Amino acid sequence: MTEKPSRYQSDAKELVDQVIASVGPEVTLGLPLGLGKPNRFVNALYQRACEDKSIRLHIVTALSLLAPGGSSSLEKRFMGPFAERLYGRIPELAYARDVASHTLPENVSVSEFFFKAGSYLHHTGQQRNYICTNYTHAVRDLLSLGVNVVAQMVAPAPGGEGSEQGKVSLSCNPDLTLDLIPMLREQGRDRAEPVVVVGETNHHLPYLANHAAVPEDTFDFLLHQPDTDYPLFSAPQMNVSPEDHLIGFYASSLLRDGGTLQVGIGSLGAALVHSTVLRHRNNAVWRRVHDHLNIAQRFPVAAREGGAGPFEQGLYGCSEMMVDGFLHLLDAGVLKREVFDHAPLQELVNRGRIGPGVSLQTLDVLRDEGLISSPLRARDLRWLSRFGILREDVYLRGGRLMLGDYSVEPDLDNEETRQALQSRGLGEKLSGGVVMHGGFYLGPENFYQRLRELTDDEQRKICMTSVNFINHLYDHAYGGQRLKVAQRVHSRFVNSAMMHTLSGAAVSDGLEDGRVVSGVGGQYNFVAMAHALKDGRLIMMIKSTRQEKGK
Repeated sequence: MTEKPSRYQSDAKELVDQVIASVGPEVTLGLPLGLGKPNRFVNALYQRACEDKSIRLHIVTALSLLAPGGSSSLEKRFMGPFAERLYGRIPELAYARDVASHTLPENVSVSEFFFKAGSYLHHTGQQRNYICTNYTHAVRDLLSLGVNVVAQMVAPAPGGEGSEQGKVSLSCNPDLTLDLIPMLREQGRDRAEPVVVVGETNHHLPYLANHAAVPEDTFDFLLHQPDTDYPLFSAPQMNVSPEDHLIGFYASSLLRDGGTLQVGIGSLGAALVHSTVLRHRNNAVWRRVHDHLNIAQRFPVAAREGGAGPFEQGLYGCSEMMVDGFLHLLDAGVLKREVFDHAPLQELVNRGRIGPGVSLQTLDVLRDEGLISSPLRARDLRWLSRFGILREDVYLRGGRLMLGDYSVEPDLDNEETRQALQSRGLGEKLSGGVVMHGGFYLGPENFYQRLRELTDDEQRKICMTSVNFINHLYDHAYGGQRLKVAQRVHSRFVNSAMMHTLSGAAVSDGLEDGRVVSGVGGQYNFVAMAHALKDGRLIMMIKSTRQEKGK
């Protein structure tokens, strides 16, 4: 009997042997968008396909990252030292390099559903292989293309007391993986076809918990080579022009305190974050600019839908991409509106019937709304403890409510019980709330370092999760439509476009001749949600002019 190989592997070439032995020479490899690609494993598999023409390798992914190299001789001499310093220790994605240079072998093909903007405008092969799919439909389309191997970089659990041993974190890319893996397993069983899921650990990747933390046995194999762990691919900050700042300032006047924010990458998004922080931290200066621009009179929609004061209640972030700006908002005290994964509780918070502080009135409101009973039951105690309303050491024994070594009747109308709960049983404030739901992240190195340095409390409030939870209102394993609507009050979906037609259409991803600049992504979803949510609004940011080749 052949011994089952160990889940942990230390040699990428041997791991490739195991994968091909499992699925055969026809490999359709699904890789995450952007940062989460496991470069060592991917390069080993690609190299094997280059050497063995009997292997047919189809790579299905999005946003394959390459270090900038420059086109002219002068640009290459200028960019070389910079690229070496920033990217020299990161293994280059060999397939992406060969795609760019038109040197892929005939037995290898690469299909992407999102490009770095403009990178393949003149690449007929990649334009032809482009997968036109919405972000929330990408899992469906990956499965329809016959993906039989999924591979991703993951963060190993940190050591020490309280660590999540036995788990790894999808960290930068739970966006598709959380939904793809179980559906891939199910499809493999239904079709009696082998599938393999590979993880590659990298201690440079920040370990993020909540939905992103999954059991190690989610993966068939984990490539673990700590001596060759490499830095994360960083995307340097883009220059923000005065024009960008003015557009961002106008957009910041449309944000509603106590609302929800989605924003993407780029100079316009960075400008919005800057002005939002200014509005909160130095409101007098922000208001002088606001009044100088005569925004209230020129654009009444800003007063009606937005605001001009500091963010007392704060914002909640719900964005397919968690850009570094969200951490700037967190540090500035703007990103602080917590949402809870229980729709009736969230609705009570929205209506102001329950505040962040816990009191006997909190229990009375929950009882009036039918969320708990009196006498209290064991399931009531578990639920109340989950959200910090009761302390964890409050329990039932023999029909009595135990508060440490003190016991009372579990009747909320009993005065002795109420006094005991007040002094011994109530928590201090609601807990378990989240201020940020994100699908993936990519940014500069200082952003990654800030994620590594998150306190336990900050990390609990950031939940990287499925893009299908974030990008539409349909029911999902992590929450149904009622919950999403309750959490996403006063949503502002802030996006950028390349141009607007005179008839009002926003052009964001393609040219008139059919060529793809970037990809569909998730912008359709934000437009749809802005229409579907009663108080949701879409904000499109666009420059009135553009520059090309210095003109």
